[in-house]
Amino acid sequence: TKAIACGLAYYAEDDKASVKLQRFIQQNGLLTSAAKVIGLPKDHPVTLDVAYQYLALDAENLIPTIQL
Repeated sequence: TKAIACGLAYYAEDDKASVKLQRFIQQNGLLTSAAKVIGLPKDHPVTLDVAYQYLALDAENLIPTIQL
């Protein structure tokens, strides 16, 4: 699940897919976005763990602040 969280955090200005994903996360929130990307309900244990891992990365300042 940490690898999926890292994928959700990925951003490169010249990568259209990553820009689209980051915009989706900003507009819809982390949990909804994680659920859509992995294809599981928001309350599924895997989805919740992906969100937890993403927030853990963010708490360690490993996710850059992105202005879209």
